[in-house]
Amino acid sequence: MKKPSFLSVIVGSGFGFGFSPVAPGTMGALLATLVWFGLSYLVSSACLLWLTVILILVFTFAGIW
Repeated sequence: MKKPSFLSVIVGSGFGFGFSPVAPGTMGALLATLVWFGLSYLVSSACLLWLTVILILVFTFAGIW
């Protein structure tokens, strides 16, 4: 089996948070929450809604790839 590329491993593991020895899924969710809260202070509510939808779609398809 071919070794996956570095980019696909990084995206699929939540930028490495998924490799945490303690609660890897929780660490990935924590990263997403921190990014979302950071964005909520930078953009308006309407923009945040669309940006959230776009980021969910982008990272879903990138994770599937």
